[in-house]
Amino acid sequence: FLIHLETFINEAAARSQKVLLVIDEAQRLSPEMLEQIRVFSNFEAPDKKVISCIFAGQSEFLEMLKPNRALSQRIFFSHILHPLTETETAAYIAHRLAVAGALKPIFTPDAMRAVYELAEGNPRLTNIVCDQALLSGYSYNLQTIGPDIIRECAENTLVSREVPPEPAFAHDAGAPPAEVNAGDAVPAAAQDPG
Repeated sequence: FLIHLETFINEAAARSQKVLLVIDEAQRLSPEMLEQIRVFSNFEAPDKKVISCIFAGQSEFLEMLKPNRALSQRIFFSHILHPLTETETAAYIAHRLAVAGALKPIFTPDAMRAVYELAEGNPRLTNIVCDQALLSGYSYNLQTIGPDIIRECAENTLVSREVPPEPAFAHDAGAPPAEVNAGDAVPAAAQDPG
C-alpha cells in the first residue's frame, strides 16, 4: 500500500495536484505506520506541499502521537466531539432519518428521549440503538417507534454502554479544515506537514 501511495503522491505532484489522505480509526495505526505517514507528509513539490493528512479516531490517538514528536509538532488543529445533548440527539436522529428518505417522524419524542438516556449522547451508540429499534419496529410491523421498543433494544443489546469517547479528528495545514458537525461524530487532531 505504501509503495502505491508513494507512486500516487509522485504522480499528483507531477500534475501539480494536492493529495488529501484521510485515515479513519487512526488509533489502530502502529508507531511505524505513523512514522511512515510523517515521512510522506514531508513530500513537497517545488512550490507547495503535496500531501495533507486528516486523522479520525478514538481519543487515545492523541496519546499515541506524543512519542512521535516530529509528527505531533505538525498538528495544527485538534478537536474532541463531546456527547450530544438530548436536543442534539433528537435532531441527529431526525436528520439521519430524513437523509435515509423518511417522509414523517418514525421515533416518538419519548422514544428519542429513551435513546438519549440509553446512549448518553454518544452518536455511535445512538446509531446502534436506532438501527436495532428500526429492525424491531419492522419485525412488529410498526409505523412508529415508541420508548417500549427502545427499552426492548436496551435489554437485548450486546453493546456495552461503557464505550470510549468518540474519535479524534486531525487535520494538517496543507488543506482547508473539513467541516465537522455533531452528525459526523468525530473528535479531532490535525497535522501540518510543514
